[in-house]
Amino acid sequence: MKSKTLCPATDYSGIAARYDRVREMPEENLDLWIREIIRQGHIQRESIVLEVGCGTGRFALALWEHTNSRIVGLDVSPDMLKTAKTKPSAKNIEWIEADAETIPYAGKAFDCVFMVFAMHHFEDKRRALEEIFRVLKPGGRLVIATASHGMLQKEIVFRIFPELMRIESSRFPSIPQLLRLLRAAGFINPAVRRVTGYPAWLTKEAYIRWIREKPISTFHLLSEENFKEGLRRFQTTDMPEPLPQCLAYHSCILVSCQKWAKKPINSEAGRHQVKDGIRLGKET
Repeated sequence: MKSKTLCPATDYSGIAARYDRVREMPEENLDLWIREIIRQGHIQRESIVLEVGCGTGRFALALWEHTNSRIVGLDVSPDMLKTAKTKPSAKNIEWIEADAETIPYAGKAFDCVFMVFAMHHFEDKRRALEEIFRVLKPGGRLVIATASHGMLQKEIVFRIFPELMRIESSRFPSIPQLLRLLRAAGFINPAVRRVTGYPAWLTKEAYIRWIREKPISTFHLLSEENFKEGLRRFQTTDMPEPLPQCLAYHSCILVSCQKWAKKPINSEAGRHQVKDGIRLGKET
């Protein structure tokens, strides 16, 4: 099964210093996502938790505030981690610079691993999932926050910048593809849940200012010509105001699954229904 992306990874070295400013998430949405991650990940105070692709530490720190668990934040970007380490309570997190495909921990080290809009950055997604499987304890949980292709296609910014959508559809696995990758890596009992927060509403002028900041990592994979063309298209397209903020600030698909406590005889355990392109199953 091919799981490698068709486009280069984003270099966050030039983004890290302003990332939190241009990707500021409303507090009520952050709280909603964290509570769902805790619930789906079965995270308790005594849990040992790894966030893969922690970036500037927003979710790792918020999780610590909720649970006081032992938390490790792992990211491949030294600049994003440098920003994370400057934040209040940063001393309570163990920050590690490493690739998701080579996690520098012994097997069976974590009770839960989670990631938030990070899966699409991994070049070899199956390898990353196999590494996560390796470092999880038997019975441990994996929680992935991502977006379905249908959600992406409805976004205003991707309709105005079709090249962005082309790149994202090659990087983001569809939900059925992600479930197949999880099963191939050995995970069982997958469940899918949509988490919907409260979008901020922007004027067209404010949305254009947001685009100019290139707040989505994929903007940095566009040629300057493509970016300017899309910006001109946005400026000249009539659209009703106000405009909803990008989904990454308020809504996601949470995919949760489990490492077997005892290796199952039937490796196809945990099949679920498919509805509107998203597999739905009983939550565990």
